[in-house]
Amino acid sequence: MAKGSVITNAFVDALGLGASSYTLTAPLKNILHPALQEPMFTVHIDGMNEVVYIDRQYCFDNQFAPPPSYGAGDKLLLWIRRVVRHRNNDAQNPATSLLMASDCFLYDQPREFQRFRLFLRSKRILDTQARDFLARFGDKFSQFIKREDGLRKVLTCLGNIAEWPDPENGFRKNSASDASLEGLAKQYSKELLPVRDFEKIPHAILACSPEQRVNIFRLLCFLEDGSQGGEGLMVFLRDMGTATGADLVIRKTAAIKSPADLGRALEILRNYLGLPIG
Repeated sequence: MAKGSVITNAFVDALGLGASSYTLTAPLKNILHPALQEPMFTVHIDGMNEVVYIDRQYCFDNQFAPPPSYGAGDKLLLWIRRVVRHRNNDAQNPATSLLMASDCFLYDQPREFQRFRLFLRSKRILDTQARDFLARFGDKFSQFIKREDGLRKVLTCLGNIAEWPDPENGFRKNSASDASLEGLAKQYSKELLPVRDFEKIPHAILACSPEQRVNIFRLLCFLEDGSQGGEGLMVFLRDMGTATGADLVIRKTAAIKSPADLGRALEILRNYLGLPIG
């Protein structure tokens, strides 16, 4: 690619990323979030009622500085995720749910193109798209899983969600809790519990690749069940064990009566799911 290359419609279409291309209805503005009182860029997108925010840490990490002329009618590539934050990072303050840009790239800007190339080389694009899909359609997952194609979409989404890089290695220090599998599972427990409770889910998980199986399994194990408590997890582990058809796995997951039993069941299933099957 030439040094002065930029992101264009043709380039985005060639990559098959048109679904992540959006048109702005207003300039990108750096304001204080009304509830959190943190400086953030606001992103107003055609066809989306809710404002998307770009946090200050992302701007610092990526030297993201939109030109003042960038505004209504201009395009950008955007992936989003829903987060819950508290003012001053104090859990005693009221929780605020908002859509955050996990990655954002401007069209027709040479530096943005170079940054986007690095993004494309990373596996993070799969994780980012999956979190974006969960943020947009998570409330419809209970309906999706009733159809074969919908179930595949849900499992592809969950299977591509992985842990964010270690904050100690220089990545986004302020978003680790939001981005971890445990944090994500707790945030989307309401949306994902119907998936975990779905009778076909054990065999459907086993049909995925080893990496995806482990990602899905870990995410579903972190869910918080306000109605069944830990019983829902025990049933899921038992059903997963039965679906493997492996005698040792079945025995370790059939009767979980203590924390030690739970630890062994989780370990043996993680190990089994991480191996090629068949």
